[in-house]
Amino acid sequence: MWIKLNVEAVTESETFVFQVQEEVLGTINGIEDAIEGFLTTLTEYHTARAVITSKIHLFPQYENAIHQLKQLDKKSAQDLVASVQSLRDGSYQVIDILQKNEEHLTEKKQ
Repeated sequence: MWIKLNVEAVTESETFVFQVQEEVLGTINGIEDAIEGFLTTLTEYHTARAVITSKIHLFPQYENAIHQLKQLDKKSAQDLVASVQSLRDGSYQVIDILQKNEEHLTEKKQ
């Protein structure tokens, strides 16, 4: 996901707008970090699952590998839900900040 932010130069009368922009930018940076962590975790999950699955195919008599796979899937599902909730919460924070300050941010310059 790519987000391009245009931050203009700040004058003294626009300090409030600048503070709101900085707060939104900080929240978006946090969301970006969460997405990067999520993608790394997802890659690690698929790698670990491939290793366990290959063990199951080589040694089907070992029930421990099947149990390992189920535990990995369960943990990864929980991590996925937590990551999606974190992304949702961050998005709601950005929307909330913008809505609360919409009147100040959209004032016409005179």
